[in-house]
Amino acid sequence: MNGCGGTADSARATHAIEHGFEPPIDMLTFRDVVIMPYSDLLTVGPARVCHRGGPLWPDFERQRGARHQRHGEPVDHEPEGQPANKRLSGTWAWAGPISGHFGHQVVEFSMRLMPTLASNPSARFLFGAAPSGRPRSIYDAPQVLKEILDWFGMPWARCHVVTGPVVVDELVVAPQSEQLGGPGPNDHHLDLMDALVHRRLGDLLRRDKVYVSRAGMSSRFAGEASLEEGLARCGVHIIRPETLPLAEQLQIYASASQ
Repeated sequence: MNGCGGTADSARATHAIEHGFEPPIDMLTFRDVVIMPYSDLLTVGPARVCHRGGPLWPDFERQRGARHQRHGEPVDHEPEGQPANKRLSGTWAWAGPISGHFGHQVVEFSMRLMPTLASNPSARFLFGAAPSGRPRSIYDAPQVLKEILDWFGMPWARCHVVTGPVVVDELVVAPQSEQLGGPGPNDHHLDLMDALVHRRLGDLLRRDKVYVSRAGMSSRFAGEASLEEGLARCGVHIIRPETLPLAEQLQIYASASQ
């Protein structure tokens, strides 16, 4: 999730976050949308399914802005519709599936949150449970997602997890601000993220050189522990982000000179 540096017009962006505004990308609105639990998520097989589940968008095959995309192309598959015996009244915002994978949760499934909040700071969000049926509620969600919600200032009570077929009176969705493999977030989105960092952390002195290491992960560079040691001897601050709360990670990034 970007937003730790840049040349944002912080006053404008902060006003947008606090007061709401008409964003430069259109929020899409649909009525009487059926939302299905996920049967596939982040899977690849002969059919090249990225995921299957979530909203049954009207005219699904031709729908692009609301669907999940990579490299500018939709990669999700139409959910298999089932009778929905539950209805959610009022307007809800679609936030995507819940993943236990930090990187995918951030890049693929959390980049709709900021533009939605900028458009409606009091929005209520719907998340989709993973194929395991978990979590059953936002309170049981992976810790990283709850930390993302806290960073954005989103009360958990305004978040609902879809675990069975449900019909929603009105569903709004922001197109993805970032896609895996590109395109990346636009300047407007980065302005909003920069303003949020400033509001959360204030003015920070940029001084440390930071190396973000994967040496403690199963997937890492060969010899990365030795790289850590060499960089540390040169005065570089080494962090293993999986050991730190999200807010602490972001504070380190925001105060880094490099």
